[in-house]
Amino acid sequence: GRLWITIREANDQLHVEVRDDGVGYDPNAERGEESSGFGLDMVRTFATKLKAEWEVRNDGGTVVDLRIGKYRKAQ
Repeated sequence: GRLWITIREANDQLHVEVRDDGVGYDPNAERGEESSGFGLDMVRTFATKLKAEWEVRNDGGTVVDLRIGKYRKAQ
């Protein structure tokens, strides 16, 4: 399969989209706060640490969209 990663800025957020052309995501496989796969557990942990919003959806494969608030380095 193939994997695409897109990073862009919009609405004062950094948007990171990871998309593949696989069989897609089965939302019924998710159990509450525990996901059915290692990859989604990693995304959840990453998003929590960055206080990011995220979603998973099907669109010709699986799409994970992270929305991270902008920040600046302290001076």
